[in-house]
Amino acid sequence: QVHYRESDNRIYYANAHFTGGKDEYYPVPNNQYGFSGGKYVQNPGYAPFN
Repeated sequence: QVHYRESDNRIYYANAHFTGGKDEYYPVPNNQYGFSGGKYVQNPGYAPFN
């Protein structure tokens, strides 16, 4: 369910949550890791590259 407040023009999700230490960053996509020649390191909170 999405709640919309016209006063501040933002959308709020009723079941949204934030996980500190993980949700600050997105995971680095595997194809980008491949393009880097193995130089990238995965962001904290996500599974490492294979």
